[in-house]
Amino acid sequence: MENVAVIGASPKQERYSNKAIRLLAEYHHNPIPIAPKHEEIEGRKVYQS
Repeated sequence: MENVAVIGASPKQERYSNKAIRLLAEYHHNPIPIAPKHEEIEGRKVYQS
């Protein structure tokens, strides 16, 4: 399992950044969402940029 930062993460499921978070988690990686305006995306803590 690797940690992977997803910069510009979005809570909107149609966005590629959100799809990346879901696929990374599905393949047993640890996606780390980074976004300036959100606190949680796909059940994961968002780190502010």
